[in-house]
Formats: sequence, structure tokens, C-alpha cells
Amino acid sequence: MIKILPIDEPGFLQAVIRMILVGDSDIKLLPSLGYDSFSIETIEQLQPDLITIAIEEANRGVADIIKRVMDYSPLPIILHSESDVDKQSRFLKSLEYGAVDYFGWPTFQNTIKIGKSHEMFLEKIHYWGSRGLPAYYKQSNNLLDVAKLNNSGLESIKTDHKPYDLIVIGVSTGGVGVLSSLLKSIGDVHAPIVVALQMDDSVSTPLIEQLSEETGKNIKVGVTGQVIKDDSITFIPASVDGVLKKNCSNQLVFNTIFQPGITVHPSINQLFVSAASQAENPVGVLLSGHGDDGIKGSLAFTEEGFTVLVQDPESCLVNEMTSAVVKANAEAQNLSVAQIAAYLGSSR
Repeated sequence: MIKILPIDEPGFLQAVIRMILVGDSDIKLLPSLGYDSFSIETIEQLQPDLITIAIEEANRGVADIIKRVMDYSPLPIILHSESDVDKQSRFLKSLEYGAVDYFGWPTFQNTIKIGKSHEMFLEKIHYWGSRGLPAYYKQSNNLLDVAKLNNSGLESIKTDHKPYDLIVIGVSTGGVGVLSSLLKSIGDVHAPIVVALQMDDSVSTPLIEQLSEETGKNIKVGVTGQVIKDDSITFIPASVDGVLKKNCSNQLVFNTIFQPGITVHPSINQLFVSAASQAENPVGVLLSGHGDDGIKGSLAFTEEGFTVLVQDPESCLVNEMTSAVVKANAEAQNLSVAQIAAYLGSSR
């Protein structure tokens, strides 16, 4: 039985969500709390397995609640909101403070879409509620202070001083907060970055918008035929795959494709394999995620003598993907996120 503590305010959407949760025989829904009535004493008393927080426009304390929970006794926290309103733009900071996931609901007027979305929401609830946070997870890993990594520590991980011409990043479940912190920490890297983020539009769209605003970087969703510029960060669109190819002017061009036999999109393997075949000196980065996507791509990199940086599995919220790559590819460098940020920033 999964005990869920909802933090929200009365409303139509919250009523629908409660009906969805109450209707699941494997879930025990605890009495909901308002934002102002939250306390650590309530957590001690109710001992929930998971907390859900509705992001409301009037509430500015979501990040504070998450920090207090994570400081007291880390629990899985899932954020949710209507997916087409401004309130979701604040979810990114909350993910950086330790929330594990975010879910964007259709507008409350569209009850048909809400009905179709409830299975995906329940899937997240069951996964995190039954799994909990791994023993090795530390929320502080999401908050980087690259300046504290001294020069000697950086020198010990640098193996190639030749400037790279491309950075490709693969990230899935549990890696959104780390990805945002990484991109904000590396400064001005004079090489294009292409990201395969295995999340739906309700996460990737506000993430791109907020990162673009907070970093001042040129961050966009890739379109077929787009030339990849040196100062750009390109996200592969959700639910498709992205590959790179040189044009007649020797420029890297982004293209979207869809491979029916692949179950998870965007495919990290396809992105990495294309990068290894087309770029002169790329570097690949693999962060938190499910499954084993990334093994084939990382091997394609090392076979060409290119660098692969893997987030230390012991610091990942979900370490299946990074553990699989480390096990399969002895040449991959197993680093903390702060070391990865310092490595990427060292070739400016």
C-alpha cells in the first residue's frame, strides 16, 4: 500500500486527481494539506511514502517545502499542475531542490484529456511510491558549485586538451534537475550542445523556456535541416529521435527521424552514434536515467577515441542507465556532476 500525502488547494483539478488516487486499491490517500498548513510534524505523524504538490500561481513556497522535506527525511515528491499555464514555469527550481518528477495535466475544461492522462500519472505514483529514494541519493548532488573544484582536481580528469566541436548529452528519469544545473554551471562553451531528454512535452517545453531565460543561452527545440551553431543548445523534440549529419559546407545539420523498433525516444544511442561518425572531436555525457540506452552510443565514441563522461551512478537519482554504460564501457569516465561541469567548461 502506497501512502500519499497531497499538498494542494481545493479546486476542480484537485478533486479529479483525488478521485483518480482513491480509485486505486494499492493507494492510501492521506488527508490533504494546504501550503500554509504544511509542517514536518505532520510528516512525522503520517509517515507518507510519497508527496504530491500542486503548483499554484498564488503559492511561492513550493521550493521551501521541498527543501524542508529533503533536509528532514528525503521522500519522493511529484509536482503537478495544469500544463498550459504560467504556474508550471516554477517547477524547474523545485526539481533542482530534490523533487523527483513533474506531471502536466490538460486544462480542467478538457475532461477527456484528463481521463487519458490519469494512467500516466498513476504510473509515476506507483513507480516512486513503491521504490522510494535510493539509499545513495543525496539531494545536494543536484546543486553544483563548480568553483569549489580546485585546479588539481580538474587536471586529474582531463585527458584531452584538444577543443571539442560538439557536446551531446543523454538524460532520462531523475536527471532533469541535474541537467538544468549542469547547463547553468558550465558557462560559455564554444561548441554546440545537443540534448536527448527522454521526457514528455509537459516537462521538456517549460524546461527549455526556463533554461533559456535563466542562462541567457540560445536554447531551442531542433527542427529538421537546422544548422547547429557553436553557441547553441538544441533539444531533440519529445517522442522522436534526432541525428546529426554534415552538409556540403561541412556544417553539422540536425535532423529528426523516428525508428519504430525503438521503445524510448529520443534515442540516446542514435544521437551518439551519429555524433561519433560526423563530428571531429565530440564529447558525450550521460546522466541519470532508466534502462540501458546509451551503451551502443558510448561504445561508438570510445571506438573513435572520443571522450565519454558518465555521471557517477552513486550520485544518480535513477542509476540504471549510467551503471549499464559504466559496466559495458571501461573507457567511459565515471565523474561527479561537478567534475563533468568543470570538464566541459575547461575547453572554452
